Amino acid sequence: MFSNFQRHVFTACIQCIYMLANSNTMAISSTDPQCSAMFHVWQPGQDAQQMIRDVNTKIDNLTSFTKVEVFQMKAHLSEELARVNNWTHALEKRVFQIQIDRMDDEVIQMKFSASSNKVKMQLDRVNRRVSELERSLYDIETKVRGESGGDSSPPDHTRPQQQGVSLDLGLMLQNSVSDLKSEWILLKRDIEFLKKELATVTVRQAELTNDTVSLKLSLGVTQASNRRLETRFLTVAGQQDKLDSKIEEILTDTTNTNRKLEEYRLDVTHRRSNLNEIQARLVAVERDLGDIQLKLATAPTPQTLPAVRHDDSRQTVHLTGPERLQGTHGKVGGVGQLGKDGLQQERTFPSDCHDIYQSGLMVSSVYQIRVQGSRYITPVYCEMINNTGYTLIQRRIDGSLSFNRGWSEYKQGFGNPYAELWAGNEFIHLISSQKKYALRIDFWDWDGEQYFAEYSQFYVESEKDHYRLFVGGFTGSAGDSLSYHNMMAFSTEDVDNDLHERHCAAENKSGWWYSSCFYSQLNGRYHTAWYSKTNYADGIVWYTLKDNEFYSLKKVEMKLKPLPV
Repeated sequence: MFSNFQRHVFTACIQCIYMLANSNTMAISSTDPQCSAMFHVWQPGQDAQQMIRDVNTKIDNLTSFTKVEVFQMKAHLSEELARVNNWTHALEKRVFQIQIDRMDDEVIQMKFSASSNKVKMQLDRVNRRVSELERSLYDIETKVRGESGGDSSPPDHTRPQQQGVSLDLGLMLQNSVSDLKSEWILLKRDIEFLKKELATVTVRQAELTNDTVSLKLSLGVTQASNRRLETRFLTVAGQQDKLDSKIEEILTDTTNTNRKLEEYRLDVTHRRSNLNEIQARLVAVERDLGDIQLKLATAPTPQTLPAVRHDDSRQTVHLTGPERLQGTHGKVGGVGQLGKDGLQQERTFPSDCHDIYQSGLMVSSVYQIRVQGSRYITPVYCEMINNTGYTLIQRRIDGSLSFNRGWSEYKQGFGNPYAELWAGNEFIHLISSQKKYALRIDFWDWDGEQYFAEYSQFYVESEKDHYRLFVGGFTGSAGDSLSYHNMMAFSTEDVDNDLHERHCAAENKSGWWYSSCFYSQLNGRYHTAWYSKTNYADGIVWYTLKDNEFYSLKKVEMKLKPLPV
């Protein structure tokens, strides 16, 4: 069998191997004096990949925004040019109408001139007729005076006839003069009307002249505006060319960035394959270590070897002496005694925190258990309340740990039992298979309020069934948001077992028993209370608590207690 020194050295080496395999940092240096080597473990740069994706998204958004701005500027300039063209066309139409009006006025003026000439001709004709009548009257009067003065003894029988002729001529002259007066009055009326028409035409012509001047000024302003718009359009076209060239540069940079990202992804894939090989070798080492542990546990020696404790929740600790499983407060949690013959008797281990509570340890702390079906001892946080011990399987408190992980990590578990952790799907399957358990979930919101949800039925199937969840029998103050996920398989970013056409785990950045997609996801990203509505709700969500998927809780704990037999 092994000597004490060989067992001590072998345990220290196994400790170093576990630190190498389960560390979440880029470099690990052990403080153990027996493990002084520095191990550099490569981990995929999820934050760097997310940063590159964010940069690409911002570049695409900037390119789209620039194109939209240029398109809107072009549309605005086109509208301005169309408006100016319409205005110019309206002005030209108005100028043409004014020209037509001027031509109409000229025609009216020509008609007026013709009417005036016609009146003048009639007036001249009347004047000539009056002159003729006046001459006729003068000739008659002369003739009458001559006859009355030259013939001193006219016959008596001729005088009445001459007097009759004179009376007829006088009446005829009187009638002619009356007609001439009437015509003269009509002519004066026509002349007055023509004068008024002429004044109206003159005023209209002055108005048209003023309108023509105003239109010429407006046309000059419009042409100046048109020239300014053309200049601005040329400037915008130049700016567009510059923006196009800048966009081309951005696209070139984006292409280069995508090429580098693809190279980085290939490198990540290669390193992941190497990490999988390391994990496979680690599983083989764990298997051999379990066999050795069982042999050492039944070794007939009273010697003991101090337990090796770690802070990392996923480092399994193997005890090889008769000591009990040690908690952080100095108590023990296992059973191992010497027989009367001084030989080591076979030990039994607590299978959950309830066994530890029944053994008399009632202080909440980290203890070590071994669930049925597992060869490994696992450190767990036990919360000793309500006359039992709750075994913690999940905790979110500050967002210091990323839960956006792959299938193998969710299978083995990750985190720290004192801080944020996921106990591991394999561990949850094994512990829920050994007894009938109730699940209790405690919630703390950002207003200081505390809620709980408890399920009297809780069981998780094995990996071959994709760690399918069975849950029921709800009671509590937070509302039932987990029964929706009953009988659902577990999904992660690299394994899609949900019912939705999209990949719920990848979109919401966590592993969970997604359906289509969720009413609860307690492994989401850590946000502060109400967070901005992105494409997907990726926070720590319990929908029935706030009736909204965009409220992220401050603290969550999932824990198991066995049901009474």
